[in-house]
Amino acid sequence: MNYVNGEFNGPVIVVHGGAGNIHPSRIDEIARGVIEAAKVGYRTLVNEETTALDAVENAVKVMEHIETFNAGRGSRLTLEGRVEMDACIMDGRDMSAGGVACITNVRHPISVARRVMSSTSHVLLCGSNADKFAEKQGFELVENNELIIERSSNALNKFISDEINLNYAEEARSKTESEKTLQCSDTVGAVAIDASGNIAAATSTGGLNGQLPGRVGDSPIVGQGNFADNAVGGVSATGHGEDIARINLATRISVAMETGSSAMDAVKNSVRYMEDKINGDAGAICLKHNGEVGVFTNTRDLSWAVIKNNIIYYGTKINKCQFYPLDEKS
Repeated sequence: MNYVNGEFNGPVIVVHGGAGNIHPSRIDEIARGVIEAAKVGYRTLVNEETTALDAVENAVKVMEHIETFNAGRGSRLTLEGRVEMDACIMDGRDMSAGGVACITNVRHPISVARRVMSSTSHVLLCGSNADKFAEKQGFELVENNELIIERSSNALNKFISDEINLNYAEEARSKTESEKTLQCSDTVGAVAIDASGNIAAATSTGGLNGQLPGRVGDSPIVGQGNFADNAVGGVSATGHGEDIARINLATRISVAMETGSSAMDAVKNSVRYMEDKINGDAGAICLKHNGEVGVFTNTRDLSWAVIKNNIIYYGTKINKCQFYPLDEKS
């Protein structure tokens, strides 16, 4: 496919809206969401005054705003019925990064993550202190219930009703096959390269349905769910966070690209390694420094979009792709 090949000659953006099983009734809205995010990111990329870092932040903010995704408003709920969100952003120019974990009172965790990167010497802030930091930095705080939607509440109620024993030793997710594959993770992410060859990556999530309060997955951790290095490329992962964390998926993909693999081979072989090693479920998008694109998952579905050479490619499966010139339907 043309979007996979290298031959970097201008900005490229890749976005995803989560790996897993997408219910047929949600396919169109999810596809529209990743297309919109890619377009917003690409318009940022082609602006001479903005960078790849701006592009991935803006693309992810679009998906944090769209309730169909598991990020921002629309996030999955903890066992106690609250939203706890994680996000990370990384700049490939100097490999600076910022993240937030278990943040509960902001609409756009990815923007707070960027402020952690730009305004502190830290890489990650967690819990109530992340919210306090956001407030001090001028971000609007919202009540946690403003981030909760009916679909998330219904999903939590079903999760609880399906549990036979709800003591805390039993509440941790058991990672059964049905539990891991019945729902789409809807984690969102973006990777971009701008006209100057700068690469950035961003990932944002509301976590797992029915997770224990305080649980942190892969998304806010550099090298697990998110990574960027101008000399190599950028990665954003999605899927079962514990699987991704155990295998350091973003790092594994980046090392594969660095040692000569194409972007597509790097993501495919890394996900397959995870599957063989720990029976993990995940997908990822990646972008190599030469403009090669990789999109792969071992789950049934992965929503994604790529804009390259002014053509948008998109799909909800890795083996089916639709495309059109950007100016036709912009």
